[in-house]
Amino acid sequence: MTHDPEHGLNSDARVTAFVARQGVWAEAMAAARDILLAQGLAETLKWGQPCYVEGGNIALLGGFKSGLRMIFPKGALIEEAALISPGENTRSGRYLSFASAEEVEAQAPLIRRVVAQARRLEAEGVRVDFAADPEPDWPEELTAFCEEDPDYTAAFQALTPGRRRFWILHFSEAKQVKTRLARVARSRERVLAGKGLND
Repeated sequence: MTHDPEHGLNSDARVTAFVARQGVWAEAMAAARDILLAQGLAETLKWGQPCYVEGGNIALLGGFKSGLRMIFPKGALIEEAALISPGENTRSGRYLSFASAEEVEAQAPLIRRVVAQARRLEAEGVRVDFAADPEPDWPEELTAFCEEDPDYTAAFQALTPGRRRFWILHFSEAKQVKTRLARVARSRERVLAGKGLND
């Protein structure tokens, strides 16, 4: 990793280039980046997004249609009412949303407060207890496919709980039976290789 001299030793020059390409969100992302780097977090790129780490992932930045998001992977464990859940199927991540660089700067105390909690959780080794959540119900199409294909059944059962969950949600969210069947069938090669939906 090569740091950006203008942003300090913890910066990553790849993030500088990434931020410059963000169009409408470039200024807000630059402001958020400055605040996160000022907290002493190390900067890198993960999953194609700026990521701020200290032992583990503390925060990520991403531009969305609705605004700039500062995403906290363990946000569900952070006590802060301003954090937003992406949806009912997201068990751990939460985010803050900003419409402009000025809003990011105005919310700097909130950002510092949330980052401090995220760092404490990481330092203490606290993890989200995914095992406490029940696995979603299998769609009928998945059950039927498994009955016909014991190799697939064994491979699907051997997946980590998180990988199984994402596959099940992916299959279930299709509205039509033929789409659900097609999704299950297309997953076969990846499931046999032990891969999740996003691997």
